[in-house]
Amino acid sequence: MNDGRLVYGVENSDITKFVVIFSKKRSRVEILIDIRPKAGKFGDKTPISFQTGIEKRHYTAVLTELDGISGTDVELSIPLSAKLFDLLEGGETILAQVEGAQVRLPPFGTQRAEASRAFRKNCAG
Repeated sequence: MNDGRLVYGVENSDITKFVVIFSKKRSRVEILIDIRPKAGKFGDKTPISFQTGIEKRHYTAVLTELDGISGTDVELSIPLSAKLFDLLEGGETILAQVEGAQVRLPPFGTQRAEASRAFRKNCAG
């Protein structure tokens, strides 16, 4: 596999909330999240956190732009070994937060954990 995608959305809909993309050429994982801080413009950096229960992971995201129009997403780049995948493989709801906004990623039973493990395995192999 040269490239892989892991997509999470609102259950029983076509609304995408969280997309993980891997490219072996870059050896990095790009994550697009449908969340936007209350202030900022394309290219600005913003702190983002992911939390389940007492576990919390902090990263820096960049505000995206789509065809010259300010988008509704932020993007971050992390290694495949990042601890964020531990949260995805857990069984709890994940809360992603930027200043003034948040989005919840439900646990989807065991499906989210299985999909995340399969994604990592395919990307590492």
